Amino acid sequence: MRIVATDFHTLLSPKQCERRVYLDARATETAEVSEFDQWLSGAGAAHEAEHLATLGPYVDLGEGEEDDRVARTRAALKSGEAVLYQGELRAETDLGGKAWTVVGAPDFILLDDPGKPAGKPAPGAHIIRDSKLARRITAKEHPEIFRQLELYGWLYEKT
Repeated sequence: MRIVATDFHTLLSPKQCERRVYLDARATETAEVSEFDQWLSGAGAAHEAEHLATLGPYVDLGEGEEDDRVARTRAALKSGEAVLYQGELRAETDLGGKAWTVVGAPDFILLDDPGKPAGKPAPGAHIIRDSKLARRITAKEHPEIFRQLELYGWLYEKT
């Protein structure tokens, strides 16, 4: 069985629907993508690209098959690359007595600043960052964002 980080968005946005993840996993036919959804997707990609441009040199891990992306992400994390873009994280776990594969692709994985004062993340640790168009990110308005980032953090720890 398989869980993908974006399943939280599928489940909770625009409002919670428990059947949406089930139907999506089975490739059930969906409605055509509206012009607004197309525009929104383009605006999100532009927003992400603008943020990426502020981060300096980066390793782009967004292309290729999942196994290759996971391996390249692990290697880039181990080698201490400062900015990873579209890395792929994967872990196996047991949920309810069943084996699950959990996958996530955070927009950015950033090497933490080793000069930070004590009490902050350890040098060599990473920060997970995702690019979102939402203006107000609260647990009430966008719980899917919190769950998605928590899952990325869990995957990073397992990696």
